[in-house]
Amino acid sequence: MFCLLFILLLTSLCYGETVTVESVRAVEGDLIAVISQREFPPEHPGLMTVYGGRLVVRQGVSLEPGDSLILDLGELPKDVFVGLYLDTNRNFMGSGLPEPGELFASEVVRFRGREHVTAALDKTLKPRERKRPAWIHELTFQSDRLLKAGFSEKGSKVRFLVALPPGYWRSEVDYPVVYIFHGFSGNRWSYINRYRAWREQMTTEPMLIVSLDSSGPFGHHLFLDSPTNGPRFQVLTEEIIPFVEGRYRTNGHRVAYGQSSGGWTAVNLLRQAPELFRGAAATGPDPLILQDWWFGEGQNAYQNPDGSTRMIVEKLNLSLEQFIGYERQTQSAGQFAAFLACFSPEGADPSGFPWLSPFNLETGEVRPAVWGEWQKNDMTRWAQTHPEEAGTAFGNRLALFVGEQDEFGLMETTATFSDKLRELKIPHRLQIVPKAGHSDYLERPEFMKTLWSTLYELAKKTPRKN
Repeated sequence: MFCLLFILLLTSLCYGETVTVESVRAVEGDLIAVISQREFPPEHPGLMTVYGGRLVVRQGVSLEPGDSLILDLGELPKDVFVGLYLDTNRNFMGSGLPEPGELFASEVVRFRGREHVTAALDKTLKPRERKRPAWIHELTFQSDRLLKAGFSEKGSKVRFLVALPPGYWRSEVDYPVVYIFHGFSGNRWSYINRYRAWREQMTTEPMLIVSLDSSGPFGHHLFLDSPTNGPRFQVLTEEIIPFVEGRYRTNGHRVAYGQSSGGWTAVNLLRQAPELFRGAAATGPDPLILQDWWFGEGQNAYQNPDGSTRMIVEKLNLSLEQFIGYERQTQSAGQFAAFLACFSPEGADPSGFPWLSPFNLETGEVRPAVWGEWQKNDMTRWAQTHPEEAGTAFGNRLALFVGEQDEFGLMETTATFSDKLRELKIPHRLQIVPKAGHSDYLERPEFMKTLWSTLYELAKKTPRKN
């Protein structure tokens, strides 16, 4: 009797749902259903909705106008929302959004109980038209280094913005430059609201802004040289910087700023090119100590030493295995693929990724040889093994900011890195922003003023001599 009641209870909680998917035009690609217990706009689910929900994927879909297929969504709890997307470019996990030209369902379907519904792939997004202020220039040039590395003409084009301070054209002043690197899934336009806010500060603390795209064919490339991504660091230091300084009045004082993955880039630029940058500021930087984030205290990416599941976003109940699983399920390049393309040696992983993973993607067990290659990009490890170089790179030249409640565990990795620098007696700045998450504090007016003033002060510093 008890077993029967238990089965009836489970049946009342979960239902097997199906949806008939129709298409308004001929399409080929992977059909992705995003299932969430929170309602979301169909044209903009975003990665947090994707990671916080569940995906159902039908690969290799081919439909003619008027054709349809039935997609089994499996067992669903009551009252969930489902968005449907046709991923033709296999890059859905790059942003969790449909790209312009890709079909998606214009209405999110709401399932309230056992039912079968019909939905149409009937909408596409047009490329966004941006109204560019006169004080922002959009520039493009062809990278000779990327062309020589085998990238296509399209893939070797470099795009960025240059924002000018008030009075630039009326003065003969030479200005410092802040090079800005966006976070994962962003682009050169991502921080336009900050640039508008900062322009008022430029009146008394004038600098040029160079806002760079950090996205390549394999995701966020970190402006790091790698066999897969090409000579991205060289492109920045040997092509972009001379290009900018040959066209604008600059004084040779450069600083770097980045958020999230861009924050890691900013710190790494001080490590790799302290002679080119007078300082760097990073907000919520990607892990500056890799062991703690990827493996914790053990040698398994998916499990803690006590056998419990390793989580990376507690508020979403998202485990590291799920985080990677979404990319494996969709076969589209996301954050994990971007790390692989930056840090891993050449070679295809047995699991299907075109790059070697530092751990077994089925079991989570470490692969020492590949993990050793990744650890060459561990900032904490590098500072401890190269203390004099780290002192030159970071001493009085690095400012770190991170939210106290950063969803991705980056407060802990940033604070640990800071602790190790203090042990090495390398002066720097760390500010943990109270009651803040990964990025919600970045539009706060007072914080934005502090960040700009910090960058300006770093740009004015006299370079440290070896």
